Amino acid sequence: MINITRRKTHEEFVSEIYNLVGNEYEILDKYIDCKTKIKIKHNVCDYEFNMVPSNFLSGQRCPKCSHQIPYTVDVIKEKVFDLTNDEYEVLNVYKSNNGNKILMKHNVCGYEWNVLLSNFIGKGSRCPKCANRLRFTTEYFKELVFNLVGSEYNVLEEYINMDTKIKMIHNLCGNIYEVAPYKFLNNRRCPKCFGKFRKTTEKFKQEVYNLVNNEYGVLEDYISNHTKISIKHNKCGFEYSVTPGNFLLGKRCPKCANHIPYTTETFKEKLYELFKDEYELLSEYNNSITKMLIKHNLCGHEWYITPNNFIFRHSCPICTNKNIIEKLSKTHKQFLQEVYDLVKNEYKILGNYKNSKTHIEIKHNTCGYIWNIIPSNFLKGRRCPKCAESKGEQKIRHWLEDNNIKFDPQYTFDKLVGQGNGLLRFDFGILNKNNELEYLIEYDGEYHYLPIEGEEILKYQQYHDQLKNQYCKDNNISPSSYSLLGIQ
Repeated sequence: MINITRRKTHEEFVSEIYNLVGNEYEILDKYIDCKTKIKIKHNVCDYEFNMVPSNFLSGQRCPKCSHQIPYTVDVIKEKVFDLTNDEYEVLNVYKSNNGNKILMKHNVCGYEWNVLLSNFIGKGSRCPKCANRLRFTTEYFKELVFNLVGSEYNVLEEYINMDTKIKMIHNLCGNIYEVAPYKFLNNRRCPKCFGKFRKTTEKFKQEVYNLVNNEYGVLEDYISNHTKISIKHNKCGFEYSVTPGNFLLGKRCPKCANHIPYTTETFKEKLYELFKDEYELLSEYNNSITKMLIKHNLCGHEWYITPNNFIFRHSCPICTNKNIIEKLSKTHKQFLQEVYDLVKNEYKILGNYKNSKTHIEIKHNTCGYIWNIIPSNFLKGRRCPKCAESKGEQKIRHWLEDNNIKFDPQYTFDKLVGQGNGLLRFDFGILNKNNELEYLIEYDGEYHYLPIEGEEILKYQQYHDQLKNQYCKDNNISPSSYSLLGIQ
């Protein structure tokens, strides 16, 4: 009885990688096992990284292109400078339960505060003091009350939150009453005097001036606290509508806070600003996460993509693939030289090289065996299948030869592919006198049943075995599987 403990070789792992991703990735270290990290290079962006082999086979890819590279303090400072020049300064970086936090300083006003890295860099969060988003305290609430009504009202209790009532005194009538802070800031006043006085446009303008001086101007007549009114930000000249209550609570210019939503026209202007006439918007802009139709005017390709993804990861998928192919393509002469550099005259190329994925006929001069192989698989270590057979496969081949049975080793079908679109192979295809397939033989070693190299690899192997079995069933092909116990 044959007892084989078979571990995956470096060449087999490299072959699996190629079957998954072609020449997009390159293995830089020697494969040890499926759980030991190995260095990999992404040929598209030239980034090198370490990864567990089974994780790569399960779908993980380049962390740089996936935006998963951990930020260092220097990288964070550089990113902040790229976004804001010298307006903001990174004072410290530390970990929190929600991710990286930055101790940030706004050099314009001098205010320091803590902010999540993702909020500052990804969502545009800026100085809360300048945006009037500071946490309320009793003193801050008193300051807001005074800015609104001067000494007409006084706060008599400690502020807790916007919804918890607080005692106030109306100094004109002496009435002491309780009111929720947010209601007072939204123009709820003394209930005893309620109805005697109605806010006028001039009164509202005075409240605005008390808050922001001449930075903002009121353009329309005041109607009520909840009816929008036109406001102008005199610093930037932007005019917008806001409810008086929201303005008095601290809501300011949306343009300066980078909160103006795109329209179809403004997004087209953004595209032109970034890429000139290279890209064109063909559909309406809805929002940042709804896909839009984009055209690449250089090649004419049209595709759907979300605005966020396009702005931050813009590239035409067709032109990107062409660039990769051009970068990785080679001539027949170059391929011959690469083969010679690897194996000298041990192998001879019989066919013409087309590309790295098209099979080419090759001969092993040592044993005289001729077969077809994917060029990149040969360059990455796959050699003569006859000489590389396992002991079980050798026994089967010897039996077939001794009984004058015609066969073709490593038999494939164009439509039978596995993960990564690589062709799946049967160990032997049994042929009739007309070279037509009669049935298939597959030798199943331990790695088909046991987690020799880990559970992930076993699942990967068994998934391919299921594909083979289903293909035979669907195409009325007779398969024969020989296990370890079947080889004596």
